[in-house]
Amino acid sequence: MNCATPEIFGLSGITSQTADFTPLGGAAAVQALKEGRIDAAFLAHSDVTLEQQSALESDLEDVDRAASILGVPMRHSELFFSLKAHIDLVRSRLGSRRADTLRPINSQRHDASAPGSEPIN
Repeated sequence: MNCATPEIFGLSGITSQTADFTPLGGAAAVQALKEGRIDAAFLAHSDVTLEQQSALESDLEDVDRAASILGVPMRHSELFFSLKAHIDLVRSRLGSRRADTLRPINSQRHDASAPGSEPIN
């Protein structure tokens, strides 16, 4: 595989000996996640539509709710809080990505209300 994914995951001990890497990106990766064909996707600079992003955000909220109702023994509390921190990190990154995706749309609205043009209601 000619990408940085195995190297990045390798930093956490996830290697080709412990996991199967599949070269999917964008819409194909999102669809594979929804169908349960893969357990995780590493989406970096891929073309994910707003609808697909909404689906990812919804799935993340489902994971967060499921984690929140678990009865986690005290001896696993560190793992639980690590999971919650990572969920928050992913939520933040998805939010930033949504903002970046919407920025051209919002800037068009802003440009339309420049002096000499009619504002959009």
